[in-house]
Amino acid sequence: GRKLIPGLADHGNEAAVEEKQQEVEVNGVHYKVVWSCLLLVEMVIGNLTASSQFTGTSSSIVGKVADLLRLFNSRTTQLVLGAKAIHSAARLKSINAKHLSLVTQCLGMVISILPNIRASLMAHLPTKQHRLLNDMDQIKKEYAEHNEKVLNKFVTIIGGIIEHHLAPKIPGTNFDARAKEHPPSDDGAVSCCVFLEGISSNTRKMHQVLFSLLPPVHLQDVFSRIFAYVDTKIPSLFTSFSLEVTSQPGNTPQKMPTRFEYPQTPEGKKRMLLEAETLTRKLNGLQGVQPWEFSLVGILERRLEFSLSGKPEQDSEAETDVTTIPSDTEDSPDRSQDIQNGAPVASKRETEEDIPARETNEAQSTKVIEDSGEDKEEKNESTIDYPAEVTAL
Repeated sequence: GRKLIPGLADHGNEAAVEEKQQEVEVNGVHYKVVWSCLLLVEMVIGNLTASSQFTGTSSSIVGKVADLLRLFNSRTTQLVLGAKAIHSAARLKSINAKHLSLVTQCLGMVISILPNIRASLMAHLPTKQHRLLNDMDQIKKEYAEHNEKVLNKFVTIIGGIIEHHLAPKIPGTNFDARAKEHPPSDDGAVSCCVFLEGISSNTRKMHQVLFSLLPPVHLQDVFSRIFAYVDTKIPSLFTSFSLEVTSQPGNTPQKMPTRFEYPQTPEGKKRMLLEAETLTRKLNGLQGVQPWEFSLVGILERRLEFSLSGKPEQDSEAETDVTTIPSDTEDSPDRSQDIQNGAPVASKRETEEDIPARETNEAQSTKVIEDSGEDKEEKNESTIDYPAEVTAL
């Protein structure tokens, strides 16, 4: 149930046939691969055919297949992640997102057929030599680690653009002034500052390249990593540029860079939050990506002590204050003095005849409490009120 290189028999334009040769379908998943990856598959299939025809050579063929797979993986790592393709016969000017996407497609395709390669080799190996196939498991792990590095490289590209090209724009951003000079349009759309708009536009450009090259699952994986990076990096950059810059002691004072200042007016704070919200909405609106639960707006709301709903953010510590509830009746100064002296105090409505009766009732109730004290202590030892969180576990 495997369909490799569909459309080879198509007639007409040779360029169209060559383009179709680069798309491979394995178990229902489409991969866009390069010619060297197809050559690798052809060579592996040749070795598997020889193993089935000449069973005596199966043990040596396991080593040959492992060497082929490792050679492809190591050489691909050197050319792309090691950037040696720039100095090779290919003479590439740079390694861009398109090259990385083709690498991850080739690695993904090889990983998907590795179980079938292993099963084919096992079918022609004696039982005692099955341990030779442990090398195939190690190769699968190596391919997965290489693929992980390539996926993280997409985040590195966006991170380099943000930190080196867009972050220097932060100190020149004044959200208080932007709230007055750039009001929202009639449809409520908000234009972002240079820093945030640059993040949005560069992420969209990468999406345009990868959307046509990566399968949906890989596309969602890549942009989930990018969104997670953006979500944490933007607040940290705002904070770092807002810190005071001091010169080192003993050094000649240099021209100090402009310092970013958080907005002070309610309009400026709202403007900053609206632009951050606009950025997250644009990123989640990219086709084929999995919506990300951004915490960017919430972090900025706590930093600004302002929310888009118009209510200032309050610290959780302030909400834990305990309020003392006064008793129904407040003691008069005379009554308080009597209590401090230890004398029983009668209500103003009590008459002299009622006082002995009240004292008798108090004595009886005190006796009942003393008699039941031991029972209550035993009860408390066997019955413990656990917090709701513990009982829920």
